[in-house]
Amino acid sequence: MAFRKKAEKTADASRADVKPQQQQQQASLEPRFTKAALLGSRRYGASKDLISVLVGDEERCGHEEVERRIQAFIKKEAD
Repeated sequence: MAFRKKAEKTADASRADVKPQQQQQQASLEPRFTKAALLGSRRYGASKDLISVLVGDEERCGHEEVERRIQAFIKKEAD
């Protein structure tokens, strides 16, 4: 019985480690865009000035990253 409980604890601990790895893999599967592509998209039409400052010329960013940077900038300016 003691062996079974130890094995269950080990299995539970290993399952907890899987979730962050899956999240990292999902983040890496997000499409990444160049600064020029982001500036040319309709999605960021109102935020072109911010994107031109927040995204580097040779950098590639996904939508989540761009939104996070924009929100961080807006929050920083409000404080």
